[in-house]
Amino acid sequence: MVTAAPNTPMTLVASAGGHPAPGGPAELVPVAFLGRTSTLETQDPRASLRRQARAAQDALPPGFRIVAWYWDIESGALDLKDRSQGHAWEQFTDIGIPRDGGVADLMARACGPAPEFAVVVCEDIERAARDILASLTLEKELSRHGIPIFAADEPASLEGANPTTILVRRIRQGVAEFYRLQLLWTFALLGCLGSSRSWQHPRGARDTPGVWVLRCEIATCAAGCVV
Repeated sequence: MVTAAPNTPMTLVASAGGHPAPGGPAELVPVAFLGRTSTLETQDPRASLRRQARAAQDALPPGFRIVAWYWDIESGALDLKDRSQGHAWEQFTDIGIPRDGGVADLMARACGPAPEFAVVVCEDIERAARDILASLTLEKELSRHGIPIFAADEPASLEGANPTTILVRRIRQGVAEFYRLQLLWTFALLGCLGSSRSWQHPRGARDTPGVWVLRCEIATCAAGCVV
């Protein structure tokens, strides 16, 4: 299991004295970690998930502890109904991060009669989804059951959402979808005009030998424009 980082009240600011969220136990606020990384062909899932877990733990204030781990290895562009149905995660059960399920399982537990967590935390909101509708649906469904979702790189307060936190969250969700569409456009363009080849991940020797990712080479169209 990932070693818990020292509790530091960084991004996530609890109320005075580190009081638990409503409905949480007096001594401890149970937290669910939500992570997601793309497939083996596009990045190194081990390094990505370990970084996400560290960032989420570092953002927790005193009195908060991750008690459930939900993560997937899949595209963030999938509809929520299609999430957590793959088996790519089965190749990475040795990364030192427990897995209680994926985002679909997290939603099911949150909507159940007695969820074991009162808060959800992720490294950044694009780890929940890179589709605005899916991200908003997850956020609203959790909120409907009294469970906030916090991102380690956003301002947040357990006192409730305010105009600043809502603005930052909506901008981040928009940027996540913009990034997804930009990647799709870029790969589509390079697929028509350029070429690509595989290369060994530079961290492969440190994390896992033989990890390969896709690199798109610079392509030049007939008119001489570099894309």
